[in-house]
Amino acid sequence: MTSRSLLCSVSLLVFAAVPAHAQEAPPGWDAYRFGMTLEEAAAVPGLSFEEETGSGEAQKTLHSASDVEVGGTPFRVFLDFTVGEEFAEGWLSAIRLSWQRGDISEARCAQKHGEILERVGTRYGSLKRDEHRDTEHRFSRYSAFIQWWSKENGFKKFAVDTGWSEEPSGTKAQTCEITISYEGGQPPAKKPAAGGREF
Repeated sequence: MTSRSLLCSVSLLVFAAVPAHAQEAPPGWDAYRFGMTLEEAAAVPGLSFEEETGSGEAQKTLHSASDVEVGGTPFRVFLDFTVGEEFAEGWLSAIRLSWQRGDISEARCAQKHGEILERVGTRYGSLKRDEHRDTEHRFSRYSAFIQWWSKENGFKKFAVDTGWSEEPSGTKAQTCEITISYEGGQPPAKKPAAGGREF
């Protein structure tokens, strides 16, 4: 599939800033809001995005062409749009920030996970945490999340998931991947007008 780009903006995200209501569900991330159509996302100038190939009929995914520094760490941004009968272009239902590095020890990966949590821990209140280690298969996972539900805004979730694995061979035998995700929201109240922008 031929890549199609759109311009979006991203401003410096300061995790240390705590909102007035620490446990209030986020409306999205940065300038991106749940329920946005592709047309609305395209109206925000700044960062370049490309469409993922093979996204599927029920979802469209865009990824940023470059990294965004979040709390001193470079993350790649992914925008997931849910596609429905009334919303052929899709509406923004999930935002993911992904960081991955090879040749990194399990201890350093766990430390990096903790550093991210230190920056976001006070932002949304108390996060539920979970850890899993598989020593036989050399795999570890660390996660922390909080979720909300309301009749008006539907289901929302914020999570930090970290996975570390070690392969028996390869140039990146030890890999650490951290994903910060924002999920939820409702579809737009109005059906988008026909003839929207092509991406």
